[in-house]
Amino acid sequence: MNISAIRDLGVEVTDCNIAEFGDSDYSRIRDLYRQHELVVIRQPSTDLLSFAKVCASIGKICNEPFDPFTYQGPTESIPVQRVTGMYKEGKPYGIFGKGKLDWHCNMNGPTRAQCVALHAIEGVESSITSWNSTTAAYRNMSASFKERIANLVGHYQYSPESWAPGMEEFQREGMNAVALMDGPYQMKLVQTAPSGERGLYFHFLNSATFPDDPEVFNVLIETLFREEYVYHHHWQPGDVVISNQLVSLHKRQTDEVSRRLLHRYTTNHSRL
Repeated sequence: MNISAIRDLGVEVTDCNIAEFGDSDYSRIRDLYRQHELVVIRQPSTDLLSFAKVCASIGKICNEPFDPFTYQGPTESIPVQRVTGMYKEGKPYGIFGKGKLDWHCNMNGPTRAQCVALHAIEGVESSITSWNSTTAAYRNMSASFKERIANLVGHYQYSPESWAPGMEEFQREGMNAVALMDGPYQMKLVQTAPSGERGLYFHFLNSATFPDDPEVFNVLIETLFREEYVYHHHWQPGDVVISNQLVSLHKRQTDEVSRRLLHRYTTNHSRL
């Protein structure tokens, strides 16, 4: 297992195969996640149970709760969330298979899972997903600006149609029902990542406002998405990207995903 820096945004792991991982490998990935918040694993295996074990080693799987280390069922029955535009028997096979995916994160409220892992399976070669790092941006902020935002609280409303326009109707209805059920939420702007570094929760497309400092919104937009704070991932089959959603956003740069399949798990790193 070789580890190299992705500038100051995260790390890339190469020369490994998740299908051959043992306890020490799982521990190493978990430690890298704690330290860096963005971990890219370049490896060849598309084995689903191996991917699930990597995720479960970081925290309890939330969106498809099961224990991959004790799972005894058939491969085709392993629970997983699919991000794909594929159809099966005339029906959508997964989520976010149509339309755009603008800057967003899984933390659409303070109780949501804080870690998301994606695993490239097929049809991904021309696909790009970008991540921003608010911890890297925070490091470079002036002391006066850090003082300005230290106690700010963002007010949000889960707004999936703002950051995922054009999704399948079944998903749009389901996500809007969640938005109505959950209602508005609040999050402190400045957060502490597992590494101990400060970063920002800024899901700005969830109807974000900052009543105590309305002008800060535009300053953050201009600051956080500078190219120096963004990592662009060009997918290949087998790639795994694990990211901390408390202090990052991600965006799909590719709109045509009808033959693209990613597997997805969310985990709660606060349970480490």
